Amino acid sequence: MNLKRIREKTSILHEKFDEVITSESLTIVDDATTKGSNRARADDEGVPSKRRVLIEKGRVKGFYGDMYNNALYAGKGLRGFASRSSFATPPVPSLSNTLIEVKKEVE
Repeated sequence: MNLKRIREKTSILHEKFDEVITSESLTIVDDATTKGSNRARADDEGVPSKRRVLIEKGRVKGFYGDMYNNALYAGKGLRGFASRSSFATPPVPSLSNTLIEVKKEVE
């Protein structure tokens, strides 16, 4: 779901935006505002952190990326996912606190 990989077409998800790819009981979010080791007010490009849905009810709803890759991919990525290992390196797309939510289907 890394936007750089989507843009380069090296991800199997590069043409799957808004398609169902897994069980409809599965939702995956990344939330840098929740308690966790990577909690932050903003990413390393200064984009404010918030809860971001990547897969909702089995459907691809977003990719995570930095400003550069988001601009090249016509804004389909979700900004606020950039980090860097030091000030000497450019920011790259990365996740913070990834949460998997599974809704049990009731019969």
